[in-house]
Amino acid sequence: MKKSIVCFAGLMILLLSSVFSSAQCVSGDCQNGQGVYKFKSGDRFEGSFKNGLMAKGSLFYTNGDRYQGYFANNKRQGQGKYIYKKTGNVFEGIFSEGQKTNGTFVYADGSSYTGNFQNNKKNGKGILKTKDGKLYDGYWENDMFVGASQGNSVNTFALIVGVADYKYAGPTNGDLRFTVNDARLFYDFLTTKSGGTVPEENVRLLLNEQASQSNIVSNAKSLFTRADANDRIIFFFSGHGSPGCFIPYDADKSGNNLLTHNQVKELFRMSKAAVKLVFADACFSGSIKKFIPEIEKKAFPDESAAKAPPSSVKEVAIMMSSDKDQISFEYPGLNQGVFSYYLIGGLRGAADKNNDNTISMAELYYYVRDNTYSYVKTKINKRQTPILFGNFDREMIIASY
Repeated sequence: MKKSIVCFAGLMILLLSSVFSSAQCVSGDCQNGQGVYKFKSGDRFEGSFKNGLMAKGSLFYTNGDRYQGYFANNKRQGQGKYIYKKTGNVFEGIFSEGQKTNGTFVYADGSSYTGNFQNNKKNGKGILKTKDGKLYDGYWENDMFVGASQGNSVNTFALIVGVADYKYAGPTNGDLRFTVNDARLFYDFLTTKSGGTVPEENVRLLLNEQASQSNIVSNAKSLFTRADANDRIIFFFSGHGSPGCFIPYDADKSGNNLLTHNQVKELFRMSKAAVKLVFADACFSGSIKKFIPEIEKKAFPDESAAKAPPSSVKEVAIMMSSDKDQISFEYPGLNQGVFSYYLIGGLRGAADKNNDNTISMAELYYYVRDNTYSYVKTKINKRQTPILFGNFDREMIIASY
């Protein structure tokens, strides 16, 4: 019996030793002096301690990141430098309660932001310098550039349309399968944090019978005219398309109740918004280019795109799922239109090529174009090439996460 007790006691010592060895002072004085401490997570701190807490030194994270600077209550506090291993990005400045508050964030591609942060995002006064030397000097809100004047607030107004069950079609004769899902997922994106947490009263979701031609037009007018010169408007459509138009729920074979591209142009023209965006997942959607000739010459995807227009110029970006003579495909393996799948995924972060937690229009377009083309070619052996054109800054931030 005594032998069993001795063995049990020895086992307990080994177990306790194993637990404490995962979080312990490895060397030196980890109370009031210089030492090395290893945390249960695997993170390691090397530096000075005060009353058993980190005071100043370097914290090495298990993911390869590294912070060097000051601490309070074992959190990053005061002057410090954070190096991101995966991306190569570096922040140097002031921390409070573990979060960035003011300083300079240098991205691996050579761009940089100097200014204020809140919740680890650009907020308040700051200057963003892109890798091409363009400056965004002014005020920021949740990683989005507000403008040169303080107090401006960017509101988003969006009309989202998805039509699968057409009035004059049937399941085997014209109806679609995943367009309503496209619209709902785009709505979910806009109303969550990564999409800017757009208030529900600023977003209209029209599905199937709600998406008649007259209802689309009336909702667009009431929404888009609410936008002022600091705001942005978005029109998203997923459904059938034909050269020169999108096809609402109640369109008939005689061509009545179509939503023409000219009508979309006029709906956008009446809005004072600073940024106007159109996304459409519809066949032949690229034909809209013909109806907006005044900005066709600014067509995007050329890598040598012009410098950003002055802030007084309205920014209009139109991204279509396919060229003027192409079909847009939906695919059961995605439960979405291929274009919409990559569009929403890209906006949620997949398109972030330079790992700065924001999505520029350039990043989004190239991600959507390349992946849509590749997927359709591989799965269906067809060609579908999304297009983007308009009068806008290729570095315009349209999402953050």
